[in-house]
Amino acid sequence: MKPVLSNLQLVLFSTLSLSLIYLVTVIIVFLTKEKIKTRETRVYTYIIFINFISVILEVVLYVFALNLYRNNESFKDLFLFISKIFTCFICFWYYMMSLYTNIIYNKYSNKNNNENKYIINRIVFIIICVFIMLLPTSFMINNNTGYTNGPSTKFAGLAMTFECGVMLFYLLKSRNNIRNREFVPVILSVISLVIVVIVQTANPALLLSNPMITFVTIIMCFTIENPDLKIISELSEAKQKAEKYINEKEIFSFNMSQKIKDPIKDIEELCEDLSKSNDVDELKDGINSIRISSSKIKYLVNDTLTKVSPDKIDIRENEYNSNLLFKEVNYYIKNKASKYNVSFIESKYNKDAFVIGDNLKIKQVICAFSNEILKEIKSMIMTLNTNIISNDNDYILSFKFIIPKINITLEELNKNEEIDDYDKLDFDNISLSKLKKLINLLDGYIEIKNISEEQMEITINFEQKKAIVQDKSSINYINEYEKENNKPKIMLVDDNSDTKNISRYVNKHKYDLTVATSGGEALEIIRNKNKYDLILLDDDLDKLDTITVFNRLNAIDGFNIPVIYVGDVSNKQKEDYLLELGFKEVLLKPINQKEFDEILNKYVK
Repeated sequence: MKPVLSNLQLVLFSTLSLSLIYLVTVIIVFLTKEKIKTRETRVYTYIIFINFISVILEVVLYVFALNLYRNNESFKDLFLFISKIFTCFICFWYYMMSLYTNIIYNKYSNKNNNENKYIINRIVFIIICVFIMLLPTSFMINNNTGYTNGPSTKFAGLAMTFECGVMLFYLLKSRNNIRNREFVPVILSVISLVIVVIVQTANPALLLSNPMITFVTIIMCFTIENPDLKIISELSEAKQKAEKYINEKEIFSFNMSQKIKDPIKDIEELCEDLSKSNDVDELKDGINSIRISSSKIKYLVNDTLTKVSPDKIDIRENEYNSNLLFKEVNYYIKNKASKYNVSFIESKYNKDAFVIGDNLKIKQVICAFSNEILKEIKSMIMTLNTNIISNDNDYILSFKFIIPKINITLEELNKNEEIDDYDKLDFDNISLSKLKKLINLLDGYIEIKNISEEQMEITINFEQKKAIVQDKSSINYINEYEKENNKPKIMLVDDNSDTKNISRYVNKHKYDLTVATSGGEALEIIRNKNKYDLILLDDDLDKLDTITVFNRLNAIDGFNIPVIYVGDVSNKQKEDYLLELGFKEVLLKPINQKEFDEILNKYVK
């Protein structure tokens, strides 16, 4: 019995089978991997499938159909028709490779891709395919293996040679960038065609076109620019962090320069006064005051330099509702306060905001910090204000304690105490310096300031990432929260606790009102990239006066919020002066509701 396949056919069949296996693997790997759809990746997708179909067609033609053709002449026309389609796919592959070469040439020569030129190329290719299908072809048998010949086949060979000529043209024009790996498959394509022409001229039955282009297609999978979405995402996140770091560095530099100026100025004034004094007691008091001012400077510097090594604590980030954290902290402090006979005024309800961070450790640290404060203020009053501030792609969790003045020294907060093992810390009896280090490590910081002769304010802020919540109930919370925050926002800067009138007027319009109790707080809020539609600036501010706050607001990069001066203006000359400075309007006290409504309608959209 005659073998179904000749030795040459077996070699060809084995080569094509391996080509098919490799192509299937490449298709699975390439198509299942997330990527950005660039021109190169789209063209390569076509190249893979063209190669895949051409291999299948060749297996059908020269292994199975050949035997049917020998035994039944009626298969002749169908066989020749499929052969022409196969030839078109080989030409199609070379056409796509020339297109790919043009794309990477434009990429490295910084030229725009000409869409009109691509359209012309497609028309030319369609014409080539029409000629291949219309021109006559014949079937030859050599060494028990068949191959096509005739005008159609020769025309296809010329078309492939032309496409390789185009590739060679762009290679020569890109000689300065030819070492780039994206040009490797182009070079291999040109070389493969030369090899095919030489071999098949000597032995037309030894068909090498498909194995050679399959080899190039597989190599191309490793050389093509295939941007990985995961890497792109990581790079994007790294870029955002770098930009954020630069921005925070600028804000830090500004804040440091402003904060350090005050104690330095105090030291200079004290030195000036002491140089004129001969009173021993006055000199002692002056030296003590200088020591306090120098401690402030030391604190400001150490606060940024003192950090805990990350291996001291295992930070586990997870998604959580910040409002639930606020409620748990309130509940804990409320119970603890009753034990120390402290009147506790808990924070108001906060809107649900979903964030990513280590909420368990934040809760543990805040509760421990409040416990240490409660020990110091027995039988007095503690107020806690919690807030969440949107900051670009992050949130700031803010815990603000208002308490009677206690002796929290800067030296105590900045003690160089080591934290050996987080799990072994006794949070019922822990030093404030260790808590400060833990707060720093949890992306937090502490601010301490005196708000009167009897009261002080301790604010602990934590930076948390915004969470993308998937479950429906959480999405409803998010939508509600964002809807609330999409209301027009107004900031009132007034250190007078009686702001009921303005609050009532603003709430009438269903606007979101933020009250900053000092000029410094207003500046901090704006520097943290919080957006407002309007700022109402009261004329009677302590510490930083109204004009200074206004000038510092305008010095912030990108600041373009309309600012309204609210106060007693005795004459037209002063009003003109304020408008020249840049205030949009002057709202006179006592506030007239009609005039106030007109200003809101004018500036708040």
